[in-house]
Order: sequence, then structure tokens, then C-alpha cells
Amino acid sequence: MSKCFCTFDNNVIVVNNLGRKRKIFAEITHYCNSQCKHCYNDSKQLTAYKTSLSIKVLVDAFKQSNILVSQFILSGGEVFAISNLSEMVQELKQHFPLKILTNGSLYRPDVMQIIKKNDIEIQVSLIGHTERIDNLIRSGIYSETVRTINEFVRMGGADLLTVSVALSKQNVEYIEDIVAFSHDLGIKKLLFSFILPKGRALDNWTLFALNNFEKIHSIREVARLRDAYKNIDISISGVKQYMRLFGFGEEQFSCEKISEEILINNDEQLSLCPKIRTYVECTGNNMHLSNIRDVMYFPYEETNKCLSCNNYLECVLSCMKK
Repeated sequence: MSKCFCTFDNNVIVVNNLGRKRKIFAEITHYCNSQCKHCYNDSKQLTAYKTSLSIKVLVDAFKQSNILVSQFILSGGEVFAISNLSEMVQELKQHFPLKILTNGSLYRPDVMQIIKKNDIEIQVSLIGHTERIDNLIRSGIYSETVRTINEFVRMGGADLLTVSVALSKQNVEYIEDIVAFSHDLGIKKLLFSFILPKGRALDNWTLFALNNFEKIHSIREVARLRDAYKNIDISISGVKQYMRLFGFGEEQFSCEKISEEILINNDEQLSLCPKIRTYVECTGNNMHLSNIRDVMYFPYEETNKCLSCNNYLECVLSCMKK
């Protein structure tokens, strides 16, 4: 049995439904108070509201589908803008391992206490080690983000906290400064990544996106700093997929090792991964939470029409080519 998500059979891409655990990536709001220019999302600065995504419907759908959930990730927009976030977190933590993604600018002590008390992971995004660098991508929230990080570390939550930094032309030369700054804040986990060609990032792609040389330099710099800062878990996501494009990498790397994700947006529409273009062509157009069993157990007879894969005749992770 293949460990990869897809295999080739007579030049047709076949999706293997292996029943592995999934990460559920729930975009519970389209509102965001920060319009980061490099964001893969196209969230808006609208009035914050109580999310229309029903937690009961979510929990019931996944329990009835028998899908194994490795982690439930709350994202947005900006999650901390949701008025009933405390209730959502309290309910979800009873059913799934939980993680929250945030820009850290809307500090809410009630939610932070729940996160700390229940050992819930939280990932806070940061752009740079100074307000000037941070403001090149997003404006006006640097101080609030650093405050949230400081407060959570002070509460004893450093082991639950990951600070994420999306690398672009604006901050790539400051990787070591960002690591040193994170060390001084008491951060124990630091995650770098490359920006994705989606959402607002597409409108600013030529201004922000790193070229291949800059990406390879970033990978090497992170590896060097990982050795220099032993008390911080420093990583960079997307490296194994990216390096395979150049014909080298770990031979045993597969989709199974990065954990398949299911994206749910605020309208209960589904996608099998938020990081790629689409799998709609594989599974039909009615990809909705209420039909999750049909989506996940679809026979995939039309998989060769998938734009994500077949346009390139290769796996979306580039670990398998024609």
C-alpha cells in the first residue's frame, strides 16, 4: 500500500484513501483586523461577529464520518475577534486536540487562561523583530502582538506557544535577528515558512515572494541557527516539498508524514488542503460539511481531471513525477 496521497496508474492520478488521521483546518471567520499584504487569505476588515459555523454541527459531522482527527486548528481571519470564542474552545477541546492560529493583536485574558489551563497549542504570527520591519507587511499591530507573546510566556505558556514568521523579501535578511529576538522573549518554538501564491499575496507577489536562491539561503540559515540556538525548536515548513523540486530530499517523505488536512470555511465548504489549489475536480462540486462522508469516501474515478495534480502530471507535493 502506498504511503502517498496519490499514485499514477496509466497516466491517471489516483487518490489513495488510507484512513489516516487528518488535521481539520477551520476558518471560523472571514474578519481580520490586519490586512497583511502577504496573506494567503483574502479576509476583510468587517465588523467582528459571532461565527455562523456551528461547533455542534462540526463535532457531529466528524464523529458520524468516522474520520480520525489528529488536531483541530482554529483559524480565520482573526480568531480572537470572535465574540463567542471562549465557548467554542471549551466545546471543541472536549472532542479534539486543539490549536489556535492568531496574529496576537487582540489580547483576551479569558481565552488565554482557557488555552493555558487546557494545554491548547497557540500559534502567533510575527513578521519582524522590530516595528519597522513588521509594518512593511502589516501595520499597527506589532506592539500588541509582542504583548500577547510576553503575557503568555509570563503565564507559563511557552511550551504551548509557537511563533510563526512568513519569509518574504522584506524580512529574509533578518532571520538571525528574528531568532535572537525570539530567544530574548523566551519563545521555545519558532516556525518559518514561505508565502503562498493565494489571496492577497497574489496581488503583491513580485514585491514579496522569494526567488529560489533566497529560499535555499533561508533553508541553510535556519539550519545554521538551529545548531546555534539549542534551546529553541527552530523549523521551516515546506522545505521537504520544495527541495524535491530540485531532485533531492528524503526518499521516505510522503503525504502521510506531513498529515493530510481538511479545510472548512465559515460557509461550511470543504477543501482537502488549504495549501494547494483545489481538489474539487476529484470529488465533485458539492464539497460541504453535511456531505463529508461522500467527500472522503468518493471513488475518485474522475481524479485525472484534478487541476491541482493533472495540470502538472505530478503529485501536489512534487515527491512523485510522471
